[in-house]
Amino acid sequence: MIGSYVPTSTLNQVPCLGKLESAVINPNKLRRLGPGQTEDGRDIGGFYVLLDVGGVWLFEEPKNAHKWTKQIDPTLAPSLIWIDSGKGNVGLNGVSVVS
Repeated sequence: MIGSYVPTSTLNQVPCLGKLESAVINPNKLRRLGPGQTEDGRDIGGFYVLLDVGGVWLFEEPKNAHKWTKQIDPTLAPSLIWIDSGKGNVGLNGVSVVS
């Protein structure tokens, strides 16, 4: 499902997020869904995997974002789209509606 890996600095192009200080950005790359991908009839091409965004934006140690995303209740976060990760041991990945 992942279209490409993009640099974390890509988040600076998303208007509603504001600008990240370069010191805050973890050196990881973000998984971004490719064009034409859909989930439940919605076009999700260009969306980012929430785990990756949280790892960059919220946590000094990006691996802590995994615990955080597992605690998100999909019924309380209707602005997220949940897709199958494609890995049996992972389950669902939240995909940010920000593109």
